[in-house]
Amino acid sequence: MRVGRGELLAGRSLLVALIAITILPFVSVLTTALHPSGSAPAGIAWPADPQWGNFVEAFKVANMTALLASSTWIVVAVVPVALLNFVPLYEALTERVIEIFELALIFAAKFAIAG
Repeated sequence: MRVGRGELLAGRSLLVALIAITILPFVSVLTTALHPSGSAPAGIAWPADPQWGNFVEAFKVANMTALLASSTWIVVAVVPVALLNFVPLYEALTERVIEIFELALIFAAKFAIAG
């Protein structure tokens, strides 16, 4: 499929605009997090002295180790068990849907013949 030059430019411009709109909040949060605690930065501005220790402090205050352990447990144990339970259910539902579809086709064929 051939795309005209104007359409290509419009599509790429829209894509770049959407990328900027999507990334801007993350940049804002990052630059704000790097400012000293208690300060209120005006707009998106890189701090003169980035406070990288703010991230370490936030991890400690939020007890991030326990949260990461909980998330790891869910991924390692709960998700596989859920998938093992879901697959037989999915197969059973798929068989039922096929049976219902076949019955609907038979009904439609009989209705068409009788009509």
